[in-house]
Amino acid sequence: MDAGEASELQAQLAAAVRALNDGANPSARLAANQWLLGLQRSPQAWAVATSLLAAPDPPPPADLLFFAAQTLRRKIQSPDGGALALAQGPPLLDALLLAARRFCAAPAPRQLLTQICLALSALALRAEGGVDGLFARMPHLPAPAVLELLTVLPEEAAQDQGGDTGVDAAARCRFMRELLAHAPAVLEFLHAQSEKADADDGLPLHERNRRILRCLLSWVRVGCFSEMPAAALAVHPLLTFAFNSLQVSFSFDVAIEVMTELVSQHQELPKAFLSKMPYIREVLLLPALANRNEKIIAGLACLMCEVGQAAPALVAEGGSQALALADALLRCLAFTSEDWEIADSTLQFWCSLAHFILGIDVKTAERNAALELFFPVFSSLLDALLFRAQIDTDGHGTDGASCIPDGLAQFRVNLEELLVDICLLLGAPAYINKLFSGGCGFSSQSVPWKEVEVRMYALSMVADTILQDESPFDLSIIMHFVNILSSRTPVELNGSLFLVYKSFGDVIGSYSKWLSSSQSNIKPLLLFCASGISKSVSSNACSLALRKLCEDASSFIHEPQNLEILFWISEGIDKGNLRLEDEEEIISAITHTLSSVRDKELRKSSLVRLLCLSYSAVEKIVDIDRDQSLRQNPAAYTQALDLAVRGLYSRAINDGARGPWASAVDDGASPLPTMASAVVDCVTLWIKNIGSTCHGGMGETYPEILLRYIPRVTRGPGFNVASSQLLRGMSALFGHLATSNTSGLIDDDIILALLGIFWPLLEKLFQSHHMENASLSAAVCRSLSSAIHSCGHHFHIMLPKVLECLSTNFLLFQRHDCFLRTAANVIEEFGHKEEYGALCVRTFETLSSSSSISALNSSYTCDQEPDLVEAYTYFTSMFIRCCPKEAIIASGSLLEISFQKAAICSTAMHRGAALAAMSYVSCFLEVTLAAVLESTECIPEGSPGVVLVQILARCGEGLLSNVLYALLGVSALSRVHKSATILQQLAALCSICERTTWKAILSWDSLCGWLQLTVKSLPPEYLKQGEAEMIIPLWLKVLEDAALDYLHSRTGDNIRNHHCYMQGKGGRTLKRIVRDFAESHRNAPTPCPS
Repeated sequence: MDAGEASELQAQLAAAVRALNDGANPSARLAANQWLLGLQRSPQAWAVATSLLAAPDPPPPADLLFFAAQTLRRKIQSPDGGALALAQGPPLLDALLLAARRFCAAPAPRQLLTQICLALSALALRAEGGVDGLFARMPHLPAPAVLELLTVLPEEAAQDQGGDTGVDAAARCRFMRELLAHAPAVLEFLHAQSEKADADDGLPLHERNRRILRCLLSWVRVGCFSEMPAAALAVHPLLTFAFNSLQVSFSFDVAIEVMTELVSQHQELPKAFLSKMPYIREVLLLPALANRNEKIIAGLACLMCEVGQAAPALVAEGGSQALALADALLRCLAFTSEDWEIADSTLQFWCSLAHFILGIDVKTAERNAALELFFPVFSSLLDALLFRAQIDTDGHGTDGASCIPDGLAQFRVNLEELLVDICLLLGAPAYINKLFSGGCGFSSQSVPWKEVEVRMYALSMVADTILQDESPFDLSIIMHFVNILSSRTPVELNGSLFLVYKSFGDVIGSYSKWLSSSQSNIKPLLLFCASGISKSVSSNACSLALRKLCEDASSFIHEPQNLEILFWISEGIDKGNLRLEDEEEIISAITHTLSSVRDKELRKSSLVRLLCLSYSAVEKIVDIDRDQSLRQNPAAYTQALDLAVRGLYSRAINDGARGPWASAVDDGASPLPTMASAVVDCVTLWIKNIGSTCHGGMGETYPEILLRYIPRVTRGPGFNVASSQLLRGMSALFGHLATSNTSGLIDDDIILALLGIFWPLLEKLFQSHHMENASLSAAVCRSLSSAIHSCGHHFHIMLPKVLECLSTNFLLFQRHDCFLRTAANVIEEFGHKEEYGALCVRTFETLSSSSSISALNSSYTCDQEPDLVEAYTYFTSMFIRCCPKEAIIASGSLLEISFQKAAICSTAMHRGAALAAMSYVSCFLEVTLAAVLESTECIPEGSPGVVLVQILARCGEGLLSNVLYALLGVSALSRVHKSATILQQLAALCSICERTTWKAILSWDSLCGWLQLTVKSLPPEYLKQGEAEMIIPLWLKVLEDAALDYLHSRTGDNIRNHHCYMQGKGGRTLKRIVRDFAESHRNAPTPCPS
């Protein structure tokens, strides 16, 4: 390209950049952008960009220079650009260095220098010895240019591999080694820059210090201090410089990042930082709190939490510095702001500290001392949490839920684990006393409801812990507020006050057994539930509480006044304001109460009264079916139909009574699709309370009427809707049967009669093309599962046909995971019987032969089909857990394939799929270990243990590799517990095999070899310098201790606690190092194991 052409091209370039940046015409800007992209891809771009950067003074405009530097960077980073750049040799490097020297200070924009330095970094990454060459030339650059270049060089090493397609892992590893070789010189340069008091380079002092910190942060992230002794690191002048920068607002945020990164990487530093906590609290935090400087408060909270989480043992010792840290974080938590981010950021520290204290061996002086020392701290923490979790209940919105800010709602969700830990630390009596102190001194007009609500919320969150503690508390305080709330008039029940009903509903549902033990409590509790059900925000909690009350208060619930309240609640259902789930809870509560009445006359009279309320609803359904004018208005028709069906939903047919729906069937009227669920629910109470021989008006039994109704439902365009609703009713019916059957209220003859009615319908549906409909197939499978769980052994005759239908339909419609889940339910119910072993194996073979299961060979595929992964691993878990040993032996190859697939799926990004796969792996290891422990003296012939141990011996390396890969990346923290559990089980298996005759198949050396191969096969960019050499001996030692703890839990009197894998000291240590590994690799790219 001659000079004329070059000049013309530069003119076109200037015009295009001007049109892109300053133009007002969108089409012109789009055209300019397309032209510039084309130029960047062209061979001429090298010469054009280089000539622009080297143009004599006065230089071209800044936007042209920026485009030139950006073009060179992109050209170098392109897949084939690196080779072209290296072919140009020193001239390109010299041009970039000259540009960095020339444009490192004002008036050149900072972004231009950054782009030039990025191009230099990309060039050094691709050249052998490029880093050394670059460092050799740095003395000739001004300090601002050196600072910027040193800042971006480590970022080039650590950037995502996917963003730079021209460099392989080996080149990046070489670049990192060369870079860290210069770390001492870099630290010395930064130290010298930090001590300069004058601005001889033209930069303001505060700006230069911020750039020094940014550069230091980049080098800390790649491990610049990794070779430095701990003592020297703790007193390094750059740490002092970073700490002093906390007092300068301009550099505060970068200084926080530097120190947080240092604490997370170097386990020796938390002690040094802990010694500075009194100063941080007094000099930095308290003034920030007084001035309400949220930036400073949030940054200090982040740093202090990192220090505390890195050294919980030091904090638990309780020195003055540790208590200063705890006090400072309490103040951060209690700080009020418009959002809850600061408070939320402290929760993980408190959980870590609580877990550490609770993890100290019970009944030791160390634990008692820690509990005594931190009792007031956690007591104050509870006060602060209750204060920050308060909801403004004085609002008057139409829906209380809308009054909760999103940040507060998330804060409350994150509180559950910490509240349980506080309850365990303080003890249930002290926790309850803390919540209820001064609670009954309020009149009904002066109750601070937001304080009461948050205390009820905190009480419901720890219900399981308190109930297990079995230390009943004074329930009169709860009843005091329940009486106040139940006496409120409808006019008073507005806005956010229903949030109070929701929290009280949760408490009543959780502690219903204790609350219902007093007869005097039943009426006010029922009235309270009736009030809370009327609003959407509290209806779910109160309807659930109502059901639990009716189940737990069987001794008193039959009192006439209580039945009156239940009838009153049932009348309110017909208004149609409730969700179907809430209606089901209410109906379940009422039917449970009526079906358990032992007085036959009282039961019949109550049923008659309940049924009288349903006749109008039945008439509405028939009227709607015959009112053609109503059908012409779809909105009005849908609303009327919904209200009518809701009114009929789960009513029952009394002895000798005959509803209009039966006449509609007799007359040949086309039954409404939505009548299906209503009809089946009508049969529910009849089955439970009247008997199988009850007749309708024409002498038919109601099962016979239902059989005549079913064919009408299964015809016409509404087939899928009708069948789905009918099947939902069947599920509810079999759900009632499950309860009634165990209590002896239902005879086997009734169950057999029902199966004779419903299985033909299910079989017909399974064999129809309608199974392609996802909703209908799910409804069929749900009904079948309910029938299996409730009818148990009565299903054995139909079992081969059931599994055949499920297998066939899964092969036809492989996206419908409900078939897999239902097959798993069948295996769970019947798999333990030896006569069904061959049938279970055939089912396993058929399901595994599907193309969708065969395709689960990569984490990408697992992420595309997470529901399928969950269903498949659920089925395999049930198979290996429930099937007899002959079936396990016969399915060896299938189990090996399933084990390999589960190991791969554990690396999926989808949390549910990964955890489901890990659960199956854990189940596999548990069953294997049980088989080994049964025969430690010899290896028995025909034992399933032999098959399982051989599978593990062949697949162990792949399992360990996938578990380690699952701990890399942003989603790893959710898999820490499952991963630690698997590692502990695997170590226990290898340990017990090492000491028994099983050593011929599996041994401790197997685990050592797997770990070494796995760590060595990890790409170098995923591990820090020297981390590979450190991991292997550390993890093997921890795995050995964890294995002994697990085996100890499986022997003698400890076997009842064998499910608590992390209880031993070794198990807890293993979980900690697994968590630390995941924490330290959060920012690593998430690779796919080969």
